Amino acid sequence: MSQGAGTTLAGPTPRRLSALALALAPWLAGACAEEEDPLSAEVLQQIGRSQGDAVGSDRAGVYLLAGDAGPCDCPEVGGLDLCGALAFDAPAWPAQVYQHEGLMVLDIAPVLTLYGRLDADGAFVVAAIRSADSLGSQGEILGRVDGAFDGDTFSGELRLRLQAEYVGQDPVDCGASSSLSAQRL
Repeated sequence: MSQGAGTTLAGPTPRRLSALALALAPWLAGACAEEEDPLSAEVLQQIGRSQGDAVGSDRAGVYLLAGDAGPCDCPEVGGLDLCGALAFDAPAWPAQVYQHEGLMVLDIAPVLTLYGRLDADGAFVVAAIRSADSLGSQGEILGRVDGAFDGDTFSGELRLRLQAEYVGQDPVDCGASSSLSAQRL
């Protein structure tokens, strides 16, 4: 089929496909390589607003929570051990679980209150964003717990990320994790 004076429409040629592939390569590579940051404020806000498929309030109650500090990549800032501050390394700490249908709140008072979803199989994910502002610093702590209930117990991993600026210091963006286990009282 021809168009105009002697112009022929042609299908994709190897040369055209190669040029298109070269033009799209950086975009496609970036799209495939980028993963969603599990501790970004956007992801944590989505978790906090999500609802699972659990029914009732069977998991609600007071639990005795134990934590074991895991990996941490935080520096010491002005004599403050940020890993020590972020690690949840406690042999026994009371925690309150609130549940209504697929909504769950894990209150580790006064440390952190996390909101999110609980599924019928006992799996849960809860998240929080807390201010880390204090005299000499400005920032936030972003955290989440991914875990599961098994009868009157639950276990999970607490992951925290600190993004802060301290007076006279370089900005800090670091993380720590702790293994959690809990028994209903």
